Amino acid sequence: MPDSAERGFDDAQWSGQSIRSGRDSYGAARDVNVYTAGPLRRVGGPGLFSVRPPYGRLPTEVRGRDALIGLLCAELSAPNTRMSVLHGLGGCGKSTVALSVGMRAAKEGRQVWWVSASDPTTLHSGLRQLAIELGVEPALVQAAWEGELSAPDLLWRSLDAQDRPWLLVVDEADDPGSLAAPDGLPTDGNGWLRESPLGAVLVTTRDGNPDLWRRAALHPLRELPTSQAAHILLDQLRTAGVEHASDNAGPVPPEGDPPTGDGLSETALRLADTLGGLPLALEMAGKYLGVQCRRQFRRAGLADTAGFAASAVEEYDAQVRVNVALLDNATGRRTAGVRHSENAGEVRVTATWERSLQLIEDRGLPEARRLLQILACYESTPVPLRTLDPAILARSRLFPADTDALRRDDALEALVDLGLVEERLVPSDRGTIACVKLHRLVAETVAAQTAAGEGHGEVWSLAASLLAEAASGAEDVEGEVAWWTLVAPHCLRLLARCPEGAEVLPGLLGSARTAAGVLREAGSFVSSMALSTASYELAARLLGPEDRETLLCRFAYARALGFDSRGPEATVEIRATCQVQESLLGPEHPDTLASRSLYGDRICLEGHYTESERLLADTAETCTRVLGPDHAVTLQTQSRYAITLRALGRCEESIALHRQVLAGRERTLGRDHIEVSRSRNNLAYTLAYTGRFREGEAEHRTTLEARRRLLGPEHALTLVTESNLAMLLRDTGRLEEAEPLFRKVIEVRSRTRGADHTATLIARNGMIGLRLRQRRAPDILGEAREVLALRRRKLGLTHPSTHFSVRALGAVLLALGHLAEAETLLTELHAQRLSTLGTEHHLTLTSALEMSRLRDAQGRHAEALDLARSASEVWARSERTTYFTAFELRFQVVALEHTTGELHPPAHASALRALLTEIEAADLGEAEVARSVRHELTRPGSRHAP
Repeated sequence: MPDSAERGFDDAQWSGQSIRSGRDSYGAARDVNVYTAGPLRRVGGPGLFSVRPPYGRLPTEVRGRDALIGLLCAELSAPNTRMSVLHGLGGCGKSTVALSVGMRAAKEGRQVWWVSASDPTTLHSGLRQLAIELGVEPALVQAAWEGELSAPDLLWRSLDAQDRPWLLVVDEADDPGSLAAPDGLPTDGNGWLRESPLGAVLVTTRDGNPDLWRRAALHPLRELPTSQAAHILLDQLRTAGVEHASDNAGPVPPEGDPPTGDGLSETALRLADTLGGLPLALEMAGKYLGVQCRRQFRRAGLADTAGFAASAVEEYDAQVRVNVALLDNATGRRTAGVRHSENAGEVRVTATWERSLQLIEDRGLPEARRLLQILACYESTPVPLRTLDPAILARSRLFPADTDALRRDDALEALVDLGLVEERLVPSDRGTIACVKLHRLVAETVAAQTAAGEGHGEVWSLAASLLAEAASGAEDVEGEVAWWTLVAPHCLRLLARCPEGAEVLPGLLGSARTAAGVLREAGSFVSSMALSTASYELAARLLGPEDRETLLCRFAYARALGFDSRGPEATVEIRATCQVQESLLGPEHPDTLASRSLYGDRICLEGHYTESERLLADTAETCTRVLGPDHAVTLQTQSRYAITLRALGRCEESIALHRQVLAGRERTLGRDHIEVSRSRNNLAYTLAYTGRFREGEAEHRTTLEARRRLLGPEHALTLVTESNLAMLLRDTGRLEEAEPLFRKVIEVRSRTRGADHTATLIARNGMIGLRLRQRRAPDILGEAREVLALRRRKLGLTHPSTHFSVRALGAVLLALGHLAEAETLLTELHAQRLSTLGTEHHLTLTSALEMSRLRDAQGRHAEALDLARSASEVWARSERTTYFTAFELRFQVVALEHTTGELHPPAHASALRALLTEIEAADLGEAEVARSVRHELTRPGSRHAP
């Protein structure tokens, strides 16, 4: 199968730098569950200050944090103990990990104290209570806390005087400045945090800025992997009375095996993924679902508790995907007899980021909020840093006019420090791409809040402009495919949330089309199809069906359909696009010429060779005159024209034109470009198609080596060449070499594109031909029926590929002696080819050969001879006299002339020997036809056997 000529893209390298070079990379340990403390209530009555750890808030089982908890416990006992700082996004479970460490430390005999630093008042009250518990005289405590003495010095003298090891946990230290001396840092050693030979300090905070915690051991905490997050939901449902298949499965191993694959587990995995593995959201969702389950079980007494729970989780997941604020809307529920509300200290998921943003704004970085809103317009996948161009930010009224790279990076660093944004270095073929990434739940909640505000359209427009501008400089990016792979999901999300009247829509659509093209060339057909579909639908809705941008998107959509195993739909779309463009833009506009070229290629693929030849010949001439001989569309159209010439049997013209296109592409693009490999592949296929097998094989192997090196072993174009080479090897009789190639192509295409994809069916049909030559017809009857049924459904009854499968099944049936069914198929095929292609087309002659074999098997030898002789005479006048079908026709004639008595044994033997000599001279000595001739010459009982 030849390649269809598609344009590639070539971007030069862009070497980006990370936000803060040298920053500690995040090696995230992962866990479960969360403890969130509410603000301290200052009311009259007894003192409620306690420094006892709230162990009661620990869940029955802490999921997924074993490695981190073990590491923190080991740090407690290490010599020269440093302060440990556990940092991460609000709601990620920092307090739960700290409580777990405290419990283990207490069991090992350490004194453990817990102080909340959620605000200065709570911090100072807790530290005062600690001083009292350490035995400091009340008068000294009062003097220190009234400013007459150094309260930190007084506290730490008492801590250093303890007679047994201890652990001090300072929780929720989100404003580290409250722990430091004036104008100092929290780790300077003269504030509230110090090191001691007798004890250890563990701090939990949102702020992971390494410059603030220079002497401390920093431990980042990330969201949970989906498997562990799902177990949290199942734990809470089990507490609510859900009997689940995994209840007796034992503990979850540290690496986090997913739950068993029943319905409830599957829905729990999906919901855990929706919630981004954030423990706070998981806890809130689990409690809400637990209440619903308990209520239903109490009222209905269900036997299938797991079935009800699965449906409840599935419904909740669907609702959260539509409206993430649902997590907060369930605050009025009762759990364990206690009504939760804001006044009861419950933390709202959508409010957790607000606290972090307020901390950043208090530090003089208000633009951090806008950056977060822009990032929330994108997908929650890595965003290339170069997208956030400070020059474009400075031109927007949403940012200060003096915004530059340094100020942008300061704001991003603040977001990174508080866990709202994560830095990523994404590998590419040219190094790494510096990126930032927003947590999924943060992205969804911020996007929802922004959409509800008045400035949503302006924020979206700025986000789209940033992406479009970055894409317009594609030649500067760091690794073409890797960069566009990162950009694609952001294009898709922006398209999905585009407001009415967006002025930047054309630029965004252009970026989406380019991304779709690059991904298609890279073999990412699903993503390419999604982008092409979204672009076309949005353009048609907002710009109208006859806008030029809409037509460009429709053109890209038609191309994507062809790669998506939807060829007939592609032909309809590109024909309609071409007609509108010709009317609006004129017949010689570059857009019109590109569409006419693609339409000519589509109708050639569908077997309309004469119409395709006329259209492509005219288009190629116009392209050369209007665009120039070396223009990409000109060379592409000439390549498609050469393919059509081959289909019409004008092989020498086709070869000459393929060589011309190959030379033009090498001259303009270089020898290693993807388009050059297309031209070489098409040339190789045409050489083999003509019967020049040795030249074709050499070109195929050169192309295959280049594609494996440039594109990889599983790229779609690499598989095209492997499939073509496998067919050549099969047809020349080298079956043992061909089989592993067919197997690989079928396996990879089935895995990546589906067993029923049209590209997969090409290789499956090729393997059927191989099995026939191996005399294994009984093994492939079912496969031949299935491939034909799939092609009829996907391509229609008259498509050339469907006809190939009709012929293949007919040959299998013929080999098995099922003559009646074979006759139905082969007779219909031959009639269709006669009516659509004429008597002299090579495909008609091939079906005539099958009809001759059928009549021979039916004992209708004279009729069989007439069919074979007529077809052989026509084929002898073609340019393919050394193709294996030419020899098969000649062998059929000789054999039938002997059967009918027209050729006596000596003449028969002489004709067979002469034919074998020609076959061997054509490099077909191992082909099936050569084996058939040898068998006929040497079979026992033959009058002319040697």
